[in-house]
Amino acid sequence: MSRSRDAPTFARDAQLTSRSRSRAARSRSVSAASHPFPPAPEVEAEAFIHPEDSAAILPHGHDVQGSCTEEPSGSDDTTLPEEIDVKPWWRKPSALWILFVTPILTIARASTQAPRVEIYIQLACDAYKPDTSAGRSLSTLLTLAGGSERWKFCSSDPDVQTAVAQLATAMSIAMGVLGCLTTAWWGSMSDRRGRTRIIAIAMTGQMIDALGILVVCTFSKFIPGGYWALLVAPTIAGILGGVNTVGATLNAYIADCTDLTTRSRYFSLVVGLVFVGYSIGPTLGSLIITWTGSTLSVFYFSTLIHGLYVLAALFVIPESLSAAQMDESRRAHHEESKQLRDKRAEGGVSAWVGRAFGFLRPLALLLPVTAVTPEGKRRRNWSLLLLAAGYGSMISLKGDITYEYQYMSLTFGWTSKQLGYYTSALGTTRAIYLMFLLPFLMELLQRLTSGRDHPTGTIDLAIARGSLVVEAIAYVFMALARPATSSPSTP
Repeated sequence: MSRSRDAPTFARDAQLTSRSRSRAARSRSVSAASHPFPPAPEVEAEAFIHPEDSAAILPHGHDVQGSCTEEPSGSDDTTLPEEIDVKPWWRKPSALWILFVTPILTIARASTQAPRVEIYIQLACDAYKPDTSAGRSLSTLLTLAGGSERWKFCSSDPDVQTAVAQLATAMSIAMGVLGCLTTAWWGSMSDRRGRTRIIAIAMTGQMIDALGILVVCTFSKFIPGGYWALLVAPTIAGILGGVNTVGATLNAYIADCTDLTTRSRYFSLVVGLVFVGYSIGPTLGSLIITWTGSTLSVFYFSTLIHGLYVLAALFVIPESLSAAQMDESRRAHHEESKQLRDKRAEGGVSAWVGRAFGFLRPLALLLPVTAVTPEGKRRRNWSLLLLAAGYGSMISLKGDITYEYQYMSLTFGWTSKQLGYYTSALGTTRAIYLMFLLPFLMELLQRLTSGRDHPTGTIDLAIARGSLVVEAIAYVFMALARPATSSPSTP
């Protein structure tokens, strides 16, 4: 997880929760904030997560000692380790709870990835080309979408595609920006109120996000604003933390329940399970649509899964923080809040300006530094800044999944079913490459360069360059693809 808790807002709470690190011997309370999907998601457009963007919902290292069955020294909690050990397994906090739910949640989220685009296209077409609906409800049109003349026309109409792109951008901004602004605050709150409560709150936002699709599609002709009403659900989800808060708090739960010797193993398992979810979820969504004949059925499934998990977080999954630890966090938060208020009162305008732009401080790490070359010359090293700029550009491409789906719908007339199969194939091949082919390739290159000085950095750079070339080739092929038949005229 991110070592910095700075955020554009809620900066005070972000600063306060650093107490976990300064008093590691007294408490294992762990920061629950993550760095922003969009994932890096996670720049994450459309709140969709590519498997490679899973950094926003995946663990980062912790250096905090302890496990979830330990109590902070000096605690007034009289619960003994022997009393904890005799609890039944379902009342003991464990990282296994997170391992169990991770693939289920990922499947539920991934299953809606492709159907969202079809729904956006149908809603926009209903608004811009109302004559094509012939008085039928949107739910009926979604049932009849696959192969219909209306779908072929809507998916190829430039006005409809423009409206879908605008809607997707607005929804990405609503959930993404609000999620980034609130993640640090919700992370601070989880230290004081418990992990499971914050998980339930953030997961409620994800449930509302799926539920909003159902409400708008069912009552699209009666809701003010038409398809723009879809912005309400991601806005609420962003205020409740978004996927960043869900992932970060799950990470903190794992950190609470593991020590340094086992933590990385659990985090690696979570990464693998996310890949499993993104391999299975889209195909499962396509199968559900095939079995039910309705695109909306996937969102009923996703809403149900998220709702069940909210209930499980509230009533089934044990809290990883003890009451004494949360009390200690609340006391420290209150004390440091008072100190910060006093400092701001004494600092005047400069203190307020520093607080407003405090979230930019970590970016100073990227500024060029002066280095001495082997020839003895002094020059500025721009490598880290250029690397960050390049990485940011790559992450921005990972937010284009909605537009990729639009392109495929426009070019090939694909519906949710075909897009789901495509997404599963994409996730599966990437998982196979990352888990098997890439380690083999790196080991092979290391052996071939073992006689050279410092071969590891050279190998990493070569693989990164090769990956960029492959990525560019993939986009070129996608742009060169052409449909087998021309798009139909207006039905």
